[in-house]
Amino acid sequence: MSAIVSEAYRVFSSYSIASRLRVCLCNVCMTEGTEAALVATDLRHIPSGLLAEYTNSAHAWDDVVAREVRYFLPRYLELIAEGDHPDHNGPDGCLRRLGYSEWREYWPQPEVDILDRFFDRLVLEQASIATGHFWPGGWRLDLNFEDAFELASSAGADVDRLFDAWWKAPDPQGAVHLAHQRSWHRRTPEGERSNGVRADADVRVRSLLSDDRVTDRIRRALASTGDVNLQFVLDSGL
Repeated sequence: MSAIVSEAYRVFSSYSIASRLRVCLCNVCMTEGTEAALVATDLRHIPSGLLAEYTNSAHAWDDVVAREVRYFLPRYLELIAEGDHPDHNGPDGCLRRLGYSEWREYWPQPEVDILDRFFDRLVLEQASIATGHFWPGGWRLDLNFEDAFELASSAGADVDRLFDAWWKAPDPQGAVHLAHQRSWHRRTPEGERSNGVRADADVRVRSLLSDDRVTDRIRRALASTGDVNLQFVLDSGL
């Protein structure tokens, strides 16, 4: 992931920002002092909390914002890769504004390629981990993978490509996340998702998860793992 982030700094190095940003300066969004701090701080050293102020305040999408976002984008990717998401409202939506840009259709190919590779790697890494914790209702799978997949999807990444990256994760971890997501989709009616996943992406994920090969993979993982907590999650997907 570090090599992808380093390349992103190179790919987006031609973008710059002005002394003022295209942000909302209302009492809720950003102060002029925060704007000045963001402009003055070296890109590679912008702390997550400060960049989160930009996430929260750059509401519009136009040519100016498109340039600003691409200037900040390498730092966004670096912080996301470190698990330090620059968004006060949670990790899943910190790149949601990218979804407005239709970058896969309109941005230069090197920019598209680096984002595709970053999202592929992010999803694969998180799909390769299946940790959980106990809470009053019992054992619960951590949501790191779900956050990663929703982050990529809401940013406009190609869902079929993300699913291919997910499929490359080793078992039982990859199968556990397939089972968990399948179970979640089955018990949650369409249109009731509260996160930022695009509606078309949500429909496509439901379709992919219903495939027979997913069922077969979950069954194989269930038969091969001795972890009772993972067995519970896997069984819920069947």
